[in-house]
Amino acid sequence: YNEFMKILVTGAAGFIGSAVCKRLLDRSNVVVGLDNINDYYDPELKYGRLAKLGITKEDISWYKFAESTTEPNFQFVRMNLEDKQAIQMLFANGNFDAVINLGAQAGVRYSITNPDAYIESNIDGFLVRSPGQFKMVSKTGKEITIDYSMNVLNQESVSFWLKQGANNVCVSVENNLQEINAIANKNCEMVVYGYLPLMITQQCPIGNYAGGKTNGIFCSKKGEDSLYFLKDRKGMKFPLMPDCNQCVCSILNAKPLFTLKFYDEILESTTGSVRLIFTKEGSKRTERILNAYAEMTKDCTIQSGETKILLHEMNEKGSTKGHYFRGVE
Repeated sequence: YNEFMKILVTGAAGFIGSAVCKRLLDRSNVVVGLDNINDYYDPELKYGRLAKLGITKEDISWYKFAESTTEPNFQFVRMNLEDKQAIQMLFANGNFDAVINLGAQAGVRYSITNPDAYIESNIDGFLVRSPGQFKMVSKTGKEITIDYSMNVLNQESVSFWLKQGANNVCVSVENNLQEINAIANKNCEMVVYGYLPLMITQQCPIGNYAGGKTNGIFCSKKGEDSLYFLKDRKGMKFPLMPDCNQCVCSILNAKPLFTLKFYDEILESTTGSVRLIFTKEGSKRTERILNAYAEMTKDCTIQSGETKILLHEMNEKGSTKGHYFRGVE
């Protein structure tokens, strides 16, 4: 992080969080620390770390900012991350340049005996990809989104899942834009970017050809971060995305779904939100694509120079508009 940024650090009373705050302050940043100081382990340890940053125990109270007595650029606030209203107000008034999110309920063994504490603290919602998954999470009180892989193709399916308690439904990428406008409402979303899967196979090419996989044994490439591709006779490269826990592999489209060229029509659709799916992209490319979509969501009639370059690159390298304009006049 650059100097003179205003940075929010969650989990600031933890061992790592407090050290991060100190390092950022030493680099002349303005830092706001946030922590709920729960009693999973001795809170006095947390108060002690904050004291080293100039925040005394007596100065700490819920939802009130405490000023450091030793670090002029440091404030601390006791707050729960799951308190959405308070967090929204914090961001509305904070003008943060960056966020380092280290706040979470700790302890693996504790999660076995107290799973509700982890769901409440660490999970904001669930992306459901099967009816069985929906049944498992429907009583948690968390937001639920039905994934596009559930192939919601008509209005009856949208209504069914919303009545079952889903908060959002991502409509199938097999629909064209006319069909989406006929079935969707503001509780629906649509995929507007991503390398979409062509198929999922248990015959993982990475394991079978590179990892020495044999029946019942994980291959030597398990958990590896390297990118692998299948290449067809025309030289098209299809990215491989393995799920090593399930020992299956998704073969992705060689070209990404990319909708910025006709994004004005996407914004006029009856859906309430859009989804971008990132898989093989690096951090810099992800940032470029996110910035372009954010810019055109605000005003699709104005394109920055960087967005124009991205549109040109996508046109040169190749992308797909999916099924959205199939049969649409």
